[in-house]
Amino acid sequence: MKTKAFLLILVSFLFTVGLRSQNAPITTAGTVLVPGPTGSAPVFVTGFNDIGSLALRLDYNTAIITVTGVTANAALTGFTADWTTTPGRIIMNWTGASGVTLADYSHLADISFSGLTAGSTAMTWVDNGTSCQYTKYNSGAYTVLNDSPTSTYYVNGLVTWQRPAPVTTAPYYAATVGTDICIPITVQDFDNIGAINLTLDYNPAVLTYQSITTPGVPGSWYLGGQAVVSGRLIMGGFGPGFSLNDGDILLNICFHYNGGMTMLTWYDANGTNCEYADGTTLDPLYDLPTGNFYINGRVSEAVAANFVASNLTPPRNTTVIFTDLSTGSVTGWSWSFSPNTVTYVDGTGATSQNPHVQFTNGGLYTVSLVANNAYNNDTETKVNYIRAGIHGLWIGVTSTEWNTSTNWDDHWTPYNLTNVLITTSTSPTYWPKYTGNLLVGIDASAQCKSITFEGTGYMLTIKTGTLTTLPNAGGNAIRAVSGGTGNIKFEQ
Repeated sequence: MKTKAFLLILVSFLFTVGLRSQNAPITTAGTVLVPGPTGSAPVFVTGFNDIGSLALRLDYNTAIITVTGVTANAALTGFTADWTTTPGRIIMNWTGASGVTLADYSHLADISFSGLTAGSTAMTWVDNGTSCQYTKYNSGAYTVLNDSPTSTYYVNGLVTWQRPAPVTTAPYYAATVGTDICIPITVQDFDNIGAINLTLDYNPAVLTYQSITTPGVPGSWYLGGQAVVSGRLIMGGFGPGFSLNDGDILLNICFHYNGGMTMLTWYDANGTNCEYADGTTLDPLYDLPTGNFYINGRVSEAVAANFVASNLTPPRNTTVIFTDLSTGSVTGWSWSFSPNTVTYVDGTGATSQNPHVQFTNGGLYTVSLVANNAYNNDTETKVNYIRAGIHGLWIGVTSTEWNTSTNWDDHWTPYNLTNVLITTSTSPTYWPKYTGNLLVGIDASAQCKSITFEGTGYMLTIKTGTLTTLPNAGGNAIRAVSGGTGNIKFEQ
């Protein structure tokens, strides 16, 4: 019986020792480069298996950063962090109701900070034997795990301020097929730069590289470019530190445009394909995430909108055919008229390539066409392009006044070359009245070339003036047709 009791005690002792010899997770404070003034540093773990509790203590330099928050992994319910009681120290604690396992390199917590404008601070684990410690849940036993030596299980980190790189932008560029183009690469926040390395990808079937020009770079610099690999342009150079204004052109990349579309994509696979260095220290500048600092562009075929009309002076409600003359692989059209008193006919509409249009009202119309392809658009506007209505036809809808343009069908007051038609067929509300001396005939000073009366019951009034007619090449300057009868009246 004594032998059995001794064996049970021995097995229990060995089991307890075996649990205590299991190792704690490896906890690493991240090493980060941050442009400031705000940022975050991760604390990540490996070997985090069936953990029941943790205690961690991390020190930092308050002269470099100000901690503003600690966000724990969502799996650690009840996690607490205190960074205010002791300035420069973060104390983290957690005890779980069950064991938690995290995948290797999971973030245990993320530390947010502000105030970083220069320098760096170590993120140092502080362990007095229990201030950094893990337990294994072990079915509620919360067995303390081995974490010696401390430096093996608690890896220090570093937060360093890094000056942000310039923002480098390739444009969206519209080009004409078969032409040579130079694409401007512009920059922002370009201050005291001492070295440049840029890599740009493009489709060599669309663009054929020719050269680069460097209008923004000092003569004391060397900056060149080579398309060593077809479709990839590598540009680089160095020299004394220099600065550019926001929006300035750093360089122009010249190509022959063969047609089609290509993206202009900055390539930075290894972190140094696109990189700037400080002009004083030659330290690399912060440029992550890459997409925030290197803005991609595009080259595609330009659109040039244009059109012509079959009749610029159509009678109202007669059909005018508009013919599209746009270039640039156009796939869409949008027509508009001002005023918009038009009707599309013959099955056409505002998005037809060659619409058929009737103008409801007389007068001037401005016509606009927006033509587009898959990538670009262009607008052609022809102001007062159409004058609808019959010139010289009295409609008398506004008043009796001869010199009021809206009393005439095309909203154009007669002049010395106008053949005036006054007819009852238009059912005018008012009959015309001319104030002053009315001269009719072939003469530069005449108010119209001829007047024709049509129908019965018309009236032309001459107020405080005379009516004078001159010989007309076609016969009488004033005549009545179709049995026209009416009156010409004089008023004082």
